[in-house]
Amino acid sequence: PQQGYTDAGSYPITVSAAETANYLAASENVSLVIEPATQTGLVFADNSFTYDGSVKSLVVTGQASDATVTYANNDQIDAGTYAVTATVARPNYTTAVLNASLSINKAPQAITFNALATRSLENDSDFQLDAMASSGLEVTYTYAYTSAQPAATVTPSGFVELQTSGQIIVTASQAGNANFEAASPVQQALNITSSNSVSSSITIDGKTYDNPPALVYYLIGCDNSTTAVDVSLVTEVNAQVSTGPNFSIATPAPGVYRQEVVISSQDGTQTRTYMIMVEKAFDFDAIVVRKYNNTLVLNNNPETNGGYSFVSYKWYKNGRLVSEKQAFSEGDNINNVLDPNASYQAVMMTSSGDELRTCLGSVRASKTVNGLSLVQNPVQQGSALQAIAQYPEDELKDAIFQVYDLNGRLLVSVPVSGVENTIQLPYSMATGLYKLILITNQRQESISFIRN
Repeated sequence: PQQGYTDAGSYPITVSAAETANYLAASENVSLVIEPATQTGLVFADNSFTYDGSVKSLVVTGQASDATVTYANNDQIDAGTYAVTATVARPNYTTAVLNASLSINKAPQAITFNALATRSLENDSDFQLDAMASSGLEVTYTYAYTSAQPAATVTPSGFVELQTSGQIIVTASQAGNANFEAASPVQQALNITSSNSVSSSITIDGKTYDNPPALVYYLIGCDNSTTAVDVSLVTEVNAQVSTGPNFSIATPAPGVYRQEVVISSQDGTQTRTYMIMVEKAFDFDAIVVRKYNNTLVLNNNPETNGGYSFVSYKWYKNGRLVSEKQAFSEGDNINNVLDPNASYQAVMMTSSGDELRTCLGSVRASKTVNGLSLVQNPVQQGSALQAIAQYPEDELKDAIFQVYDLNGRLLVSVPVSGVENTIQLPYSMATGLYKLILITNQRQESISFIRN
């Protein structure tokens, strides 16, 4: 029979025996089968890697040089776990099918977020944060603050808008993705300073002054009987206010009340001083004395006017300046009387330089004061004194007028000529307060007048 079969397979074989002396010739057909051998020494092990963007693979080892290996589900890039099949074929050997697990773990990443420089609210602009993740993925931002309002706002993409002085804490984060683990958050403090010492508005008793000047004046309305006014200032949020941003000024009586307010900037480099001046006007009838039918006189006695000493005066009638003397007279004629339909107001300057005023006032018509009145008061230098004696004619017979100064010295004595009288005064009479006395057979009346 044929010899030398080495490869695996099934081969037909004929076995023959020649005839001998004792046996006939014979032959038989048989099959020669060579079975494939089993491959040994093959290794296909599980393995794990960390994602780095490159292809990761499993490899069969231990195969013969004439073996051929093919893989299924191998050569992966992204993180995950993959079942890989390796098929090893070799002539005269059974094909080996091997299975192993390929694992690619998520890669770690880190954030680089450097310390933030201090910003000046007045001198620095809004800006973009520049933290970076080692993965190259986009960094997102959040911020936190403990003040009433944030010193700055930060968008998720990292744009910073400066708001006030103060501090916020900015956190840079990267949440990771299919191939990267989340990065550990990194925090940085952002400090913002301010040199602003200005008050953007001052509110006094409900009235707001925007961008106020250094001197803020407020006149309490005459219909307001308040004994204190509330004041509030709006400043840069961390500026220091000497009085506090909210305070009250007591106004118990007519007069001028002042409060100095010093604002210091948050960084301590600037200060600004404001003077809050509140005036409470006098009630007209509380300080104005009506003399007769035609004259109004300002009370300049500190003992009875609240302690003020006035040095100059202005009288207004229906808003028009009509006199700059202590007393205002409508005129010298008997028909020149105070107008009951007019509004009168006085403005006074004190010896300390404060300007005070009365509320608007009016008068009621009246023809006489205790039967004796003056047509004009004060009486100008060189003018006669016009006196009205509203008494019966019989009583005025033999009656006399006498003029005295404050020292009791008699200056003039003249007979009464009737109801209407003209009394000539000495030209040498000094400016001041005098008293006119009417003496009849039934009474003695007096009235004071001013000589200007």
